[in-house]
Amino acid sequence: AVSTVVITVNTAATVHAGFPQTVCSNGFITLAGSIGGGASSSFWTAPSGSFGAPSSTTSTYTPSISSGSETLTLTTNDPDGAGPCPAVFSTVLISVNPAATSNAGTPQTLCEGNTITLNGLMGGSTTTAVWSAPSGTFSDVNSPASTYTPTILSGTVTLTLTTNDPDGAGLCTSATSTVLITVNANPTAYTVTGGGAYCAGGAGVPVGLNNSAGGINYQLMRAPSTSVGGSVAGIGTAITFGNQTVAGTYSVIGTNAITSCTTTMTGTVGVTVN
Repeated sequence: AVSTVVITVNTAATVHAGFPQTVCSNGFITLAGSIGGGASSSFWTAPSGSFGAPSSTTSTYTPSISSGSETLTLTTNDPDGAGPCPAVFSTVLISVNPAATSNAGTPQTLCEGNTITLNGLMGGSTTTAVWSAPSGTFSDVNSPASTYTPTILSGTVTLTLTTNDPDGAGLCTSATSTVLITVNANPTAYTVTGGGAYCAGGAGVPVGLNNSAGGINYQLMRAPSTSVGGSVAGIGTAITFGNQTVAGTYSVIGTNAITSCTTTMTGTVGVTVN
């Protein structure tokens, strides 16, 4: 007697997750997985991070860890359902290099001729950073907390803090950050006028300025540091502080009403009581 049996051979699924890759922590990579045999679809999984298209063998992958490694898994569908061929999977190791970070700090404002202390920060895998600017000087270009002295008299200047390249020929690059510095002009220096001698019991002698500017408040001072009366607002022409009866040396300080920048006016005058 003869008996026969039919043996059906189902095509097994095959999968390859690609070769190990390296990525910077602030970047992404394009994966190079492949499937074959009886597999018609697949999907990526990972402990962390995100895929641009998890069901694509060439999806992008963006890590969420700042350094270390992640194992990605590419798993196929079950090619024959209830049949004997199972879904298969393959893994690939992704190394994550820490990125350099740079923060040039918050915008600052200062008056003409002054100096500020910067509050830059560097982080991640960077080891050095350097300041640059189109003008002005730094006390230490290699210190994130350097002082900076502008050379412009008014306006703005943008400072840049640039880190080193943390992994040389690797995927990570240097990081840059900028901060805006605003320089406010000091009031124009006009000339103190008046002063002189008068007889005791008299009305005193006038002290003033030969000119003034709107938006500037002018304060009369008697040496060494006594404010005399209230400030007088500039009007665009000469101003007076009235007659002064106390002997001494008088000067004037102009203060911008908005920026608070100050200038000591040119010269002093003396008041003498005979």
